[in-house]
Amino acid sequence: MKAIHVPVEVIVGDRDPIRRLYVTPLEPVRRDWPIVAIPDAGHITCILKPQFKAEIKKWLDGHAGRVK
Repeated sequence: MKAIHVPVEVIVGDRDPIRRLYVTPLEPVRRDWPIVAIPDAGHITCILKPQFKAEIKKWLDGHAGRVK
């Protein structure tokens, strides 16, 4: 995990059971990876929320031209 040197943002539903299993343990290891929890969203329904698309766009806009 520490060898990954590309920008990462974790987007997860706040009701996603995977969050507890995979995202929560990531937090102390990669504090430089922001975590966005989409309200009222599960594992699959997260991508259906307007905030999901907005977060992806915001991340891409913020990293345009920085990743080669």
